[in-house]
Amino acid sequence: SWLIDAADRAGPPPTGPHRVLFAPAAAAVVVHEAIGHFAEAAPDGRVDLSHRLGGRICSEALDLDDDPEALGGPAHYRFDDEGTPSAGATPIVRAGRMVGLLHGCTSAAHARAEPTANARAATVWDAAMPRMSNLVVRPREGRPFEELVERLGDGLLVHSLAYGYGFGLRIEALIRLAEEVRGGRRTGRFFSGGLIAESRGLLLRTEGIGDRVELYPNALCGKEGQLLFDVGTLSPALLVADVTIAG
Repeated sequence: SWLIDAADRAGPPPTGPHRVLFAPAAAAVVVHEAIGHFAEAAPDGRVDLSHRLGGRICSEALDLDDDPEALGGPAHYRFDDEGTPSAGATPIVRAGRMVGLLHGCTSAAHARAEPTANARAATVWDAAMPRMSNLVVRPREGRPFEELVERLGDGLLVHSLAYGYGFGLRIEALIRLAEEVRGGRRTGRFFSGGLIAESRGLLLRTEGIGDRVELYPNALCGKEGQLLFDVGTLSPALLVADVTIAG
């Protein structure tokens, strides 16, 4: 594909702060790490995370749900691994503020909340813990992708991220392929290998949102030593200001 051809001739990316337009597949990784994991209740329920509710986590133009029955999503179940039936989409973010956490029975009991059918285990030998299913980003407004490229001005268009990690209040993601944009035009100069090194609040700096939501095809997600193969994210493109790129 053209992505592989471009990566073969890519050089190392420029470091420092940049305006970045994340294509939908790359934006999905950022949303997964910055918001999705932040919305998961503590595995044993003994840590109260309810203080996160009501706080701003992203642009006011974004809503997010977790939905194990989302059309086309890699996760698809009617009952979680504790037998709790799905009630459809669980609201996580409304107008940029966190309004809900993802719970299993244990975490919900400690939080005096209702379980959300998000208790998931990698195998029958593993303990179920609160995990995402399909994270669905629902933009309240959106613009065509090429209009976002023009609005980017001078910056980087990140086509693909190789992986993402969350470390407390920070996230990291490795750039698989990015492209330089100058004066709102793509230059065909490609970069690979830089590291997005940011706080979980980077999506508060969102300046533009795409009008099309696309499914990120890589459905792998690891947490607490458990690897799930059916965790999906559906996201639009996101234009974000002042994203830090490390070498």
